[in-house]
Amino acid sequence: MRVLLLFPFLAAVALAQPADPDPLATVADALGGRDRVDAIDTIRRRSRTRTTLGERTLDVRATVEVRLPDAARWTVRAPGPARITWVDGDEGGVVGGGEARPLPEASAAAAGAALWFDPLVLAARRDEVTAESLGPALLRVDVPGRRDPLIVGLNAAGRPARITTFRRHEGRRDYVEVVLRDYREVGGVFVPHLVRQAVGGVVTGEETVREVRLGVDLAGAPFAGDG
Repeated sequence: MRVLLLFPFLAAVALAQPADPDPLATVADALGGRDRVDAIDTIRRRSRTRTTLGERTLDVRATVEVRLPDAARWTVRAPGPARITWVDGDEGGVVGGGEARPLPEASAAAAGAALWFDPLVLAARRDEVTAESLGPALLRVDVPGRRDPLIVGLNAAGRPARITTFRRHEGRRDYVEVVLRDYREVGGVFVPHLVRQAVGGVVTGEETVREVRLGVDLAGAPFAGDG
C-alpha cells in the first residue's frame, strides 16, 4: 500500500520538473534549432511601418542591421531625409540633416534595449540573461542593465508571440507591449513578419517586414572592418 501511495507523489514530482533547464534554449529550438540560431552572426531586415505622430499617420520605411551580439544600425526613411542611428555596446551615434553626432548615453541604452524584442536576438543571446518559466507558455527574462524584466508569451509553436515590459523615460514608467505574428521561415529559422508595438496601451506602430537576410556583409559604422 505504501508503494502504491508513492506513485501519485512521484508522478507529481516528475511533472513539476522542467523539460529544459534553459527555457530560452527551448525557444531557440522552436525558432529553427539551437545550432542554427547560434550560427547567426548578422541580420538585415527591411520593413514598412504605419505609425502615429500626434494626429498624423506616417508611412515609415526602415532597414535594421544587426551584428550579434550588440551592434546595430537603424536607417529610417519617413517624409524627409533618411536618419541613421547606430549602437555598438554602450556607444552610439546618429546621422541626419547632413550632421553626425554622438548618441546620448540614455538614448544609446534605449536603442540597445530595443534589440531584445527581436526573437532571434533574444534566443541567440540567451547566455547573457536569466530566464525562468512562469507557466506552460510564459517566461520571465531578466536582462542585464534593465530594471524591469521582459515577460514573454509563447504561441502554440513555442515562439515568442508577445513581449511586455516597462520603459522608464523622464520620470515616467510606461507599459510596453510588442506583439509578434506571421512567422515565416528564412534561412532555416523562423522570423515574425508582422510586429505591433503599443506604449501605455496606445498602438504606436504596426510593422510589416518585407525582407529578412541572414549572414550578410555589413559595412560602415558600427560595422567598419566587417566582411
